[in-house]
Amino acid sequence: MFRGHKGPVQSVVFSSTWTRLFTALRGGTARVWNFASGDEVIRLRGHTHYIISASFSADDKLIVTVSPDRTIQLWSAQTGDELQVLKGHTSFVVSACFSPDGARLVSASLDKTIRLWDLRHRHGGGLLR
Repeated sequence: MFRGHKGPVQSVVFSSTWTRLFTALRGGTARVWNFASGDEVIRLRGHTHYIISASFSADDKLIVTVSPDRTIQLWSAQTGDELQVLKGHTSFVVSACFSPDGARLVSASLDKTIRLWDLRHRHGGGLLR
């Protein structure tokens, strides 16, 4: 079950409904699986470095991924389309999560900052202190 990666798996996360599973290889490939069948349903490519972690939005419509490439990427969890690349951190981005309503995103980085992103207006990156 959930076979197909060609190297060590770096990250794994369930969707909120437990119907999908996200996995990411240290080499950069990320996949979304149908949890019941074990079939790959989406393959994500876009980061220039490996994915450190990921999270699904509460409604399971979006996936956010973070990487040492200093970017945060938003993806359609239905199609795998890259929707947006958020930039602002100056070092590895190590974590990101959606607000419960999905309107905002918060990210953390080794640059010692936490940033807040407004997804409704597609801007942000303001520093939280």
